Amino acid sequence: MPAGGNSEPPVVIEELASMPGVSGLGRRAVAATVTRRGGRPDRVPDMELVVRGVGIDRDHLWRYARVCGFRLADALPPTYPYVVCFPLGVELMTRSDFPFPLIGLVHVQNTIEQVRPVDAGERFDFTVRAENLREHDRGRAVDLVTTATVDGSVVWRARSAYLRKESTGTKGELRDRIDAPPAARALWRVGV
Repeated sequence: MPAGGNSEPPVVIEELASMPGVSGLGRRAVAATVTRRGGRPDRVPDMELVVRGVGIDRDHLWRYARVCGFRLADALPPTYPYVVCFPLGVELMTRSDFPFPLIGLVHVQNTIEQVRPVDAGERFDFTVRAENLREHDRGRAVDLVTTATVDGSVVWRARSAYLRKESTGTKGELRDRIDAPPAARALWRVGV
């Protein structure tokens, strides 16, 4: 046991040269689902994926802002970093040591915190890790925690919960439960 009584293994940090391409990840997700062995893993990988120096494609940002009704500006909407780093989360979820196959997971919750205004001209280091594998009324859930830093300071973070539906109860029925939503911290008005 390591000093201090902590029996948790150290987190392995794996740096990727660039953000993964989504098309290749889709093929890997299908392949992993077909070849994955049964069982009920009880832990998440002790891994954090990192991509450093990610720039923003302003054309993509402006198209995103138009579609979603955001003002066209260099200031990133709070949801935009999630779009940029989503492939990093998919990369983690398609790994063989991730507890569930990606195909069939249900994205059930997202919490985003923008620590400060973020500008499209900045370069970001994105990290993602899995944590909090837990029982859920409809199966089991796991969180992906994604962080964006600029010059070593956290500017944005997100926690996304993914559900793997599994039978619960004696008859294999799925029970319905709606968690109370978190208190609103911002009100967005979007013109229609």
